[in-house]
Amino acid sequence: MPASAESKDLPSPVTRRSKRRRVLFPLIAIVLALVPFVLLEIVLRTVDVGDPTGYVDPFVGFGRAHPLFSLARDQQTYETTRSHQLYFGTQEFSAKKPANMVRVFCLGGSTVRGRPYTTKTSFSRWLQIELKLRDPSREYEVINCGGLSYASYRLARITEEVMAYQPDLIVMATGHNEFLEDRTYQDVKSRSSRGGGIMDWLYSLRIVTLARQLGSGADVEEARESEKTVMEHEVKARLDDQSGYASYHRDDEWQKQVVKHFGHSLRAIIKMCDEHKVPLVLVGLGSNLRDCPPFKSELATTLKDSQRTAFQLAYEAGEREEGNPQQALKFYRKAEAIDAGHALLNYRMARCFDRLDQAEQAADYYIRAKDTDVCPLRMVEDTYQQLLKVCRQTKTSLVDVRVSLEKLTPEGIPGYDQYMDHVHPTIRTHQFIAQRVADQLEQQEFIAGNASLSDEDRRHAYRDHFDELKDTYLVNGRRRVGWLEKWARRSLLARETTPFDARGYLELGQRKLLFDESGYAWGEFDRAIALDTQNVEVLLGYAQKFFHGGQYYLSRNLLDELLKHEMARDYAVNIELALLIVALELGKDEEVVEIYTKRTDELQELVKTRPLWLESMPDVLQRAQQLAAKSK
Repeated sequence: MPASAESKDLPSPVTRRSKRRRVLFPLIAIVLALVPFVLLEIVLRTVDVGDPTGYVDPFVGFGRAHPLFSLARDQQTYETTRSHQLYFGTQEFSAKKPANMVRVFCLGGSTVRGRPYTTKTSFSRWLQIELKLRDPSREYEVINCGGLSYASYRLARITEEVMAYQPDLIVMATGHNEFLEDRTYQDVKSRSSRGGGIMDWLYSLRIVTLARQLGSGADVEEARESEKTVMEHEVKARLDDQSGYASYHRDDEWQKQVVKHFGHSLRAIIKMCDEHKVPLVLVGLGSNLRDCPPFKSELATTLKDSQRTAFQLAYEAGEREEGNPQQALKFYRKAEAIDAGHALLNYRMARCFDRLDQAEQAADYYIRAKDTDVCPLRMVEDTYQQLLKVCRQTKTSLVDVRVSLEKLTPEGIPGYDQYMDHVHPTIRTHQFIAQRVADQLEQQEFIAGNASLSDEDRRHAYRDHFDELKDTYLVNGRRRVGWLEKWARRSLLARETTPFDARGYLELGQRKLLFDESGYAWGEFDRAIALDTQNVEVLLGYAQKFFHGGQYYLSRNLLDELLKHEMARDYAVNIELALLIVALELGKDEEVVEIYTKRTDELQELVKTRPLWLESMPDVLQRAQQLAAKSK
């Protein structure tokens, strides 16, 4: 081919320059358009405005742009990142760990957070007190990493983070929130995993943070305030939201997958601890079986219309026989034959067996009710068994609190005696959990034992801690439980938990007392005493439990009211002995002298019978006698 022909096929220099311009000019335009934003980002970072960690985390822990802890301005202390304070509260610890300090991180969900109260009475706080009592030779620092609604998936990320903070031990209590986290945060979780690092990077920009603040109120304090003042219409909206209560339906396959992922997350956490040579203690949590009906019940979608009708007829017939549990069971059995997976049916059958004193069958059906709950906010048996399996296979230390609490509970069926709501323990139960964890650590020789530690030492330490809390501390717990009850439409199930015996009235009364609702509590106590005056002894036991837990004034108030009760007159000397002990502990010398002088002979006779309260202070009369002698 002629050279002239070849040259015609080649692009001319003018054409080549034109093509480069078509590519280059748009790029320059894009760069120029971005320059103001880059400069603005630099300025914002320079003047420290729009820090994303100061605002609510849009990925609620699923992303990596917001660490749980960050350095404070003094660069000497780590504190809970502002964006996480809504879910975790506020914790802080030294960036440089002191030489004699043992640093423990407690990870988990709202139980670790201390709900329905705060971290100030969670088992992590009592664990710190317990460790110091048992091993005064070292300083102990227990940092609470309990996040509201946090389950194992997000806890694995927190475990990864805290490895950078020189942990000596990790204690983890998880299992209740697996289904809640998977369903409630399904969209956020998938967006975070799909976007990966790109989304983390975008939300780390100060410009994006400011835009979020202006557009949707991302400030932590605003969010905290809105949490305090949730209005009725907002609650309803959340109930019907796609990720809320209304989104839960029977789905066996989904439950199997969630349980499987729970096992995967646990193994990942254990592997991290092994790699960093940080001891890990897992805590097996229990739940309220007796006094917590399932949150949501549904019939199987596979039932025909005729079967649904037959179920409903039998179910309602059993409901009409509420006063006759034996007869009610006959109808409920017919309904069970049609659909054994109806959660509320299982709960009603459990209550019938309970009333008939058939404890083994009652326990079985209470567990069935929990496991068939369409909205499973309590750890189901498969999740619990997964926890046991993983601990067994990996030889990971486990403190099985569930088993320990069942041994302390009548018929092994926990209710309001151990829990404030569906899963959150009473303050006294939190103290018990802390002691069991410390027992395990002592057994493993992680801490030294203290043979001289007495119950009185522990009592005084507890009391000193309670003295630091505000007077409104207990009543604020009731407000937090109220939100959950609205979310889960608990008012519709109020009749399901109406007490049917003295035990029920007593434990419901104790719950109300622990929410600082004394008037309502005594309404329940009165009913129990009316059924049998020997229930005064149970109330004496409650007062002693509060006393040993450091809640001296709660104990004394209960005793004062009991002493006034007309039907408690036969127990007057027992009550006065208890009041004498409490007065001695509170340093109320005049009260001690008054009670002792008035009841000297009766008290001396009573002590010979070894009454319950005497174990709290065996030398009570000697102490009282000495004070009485000094006062003369």
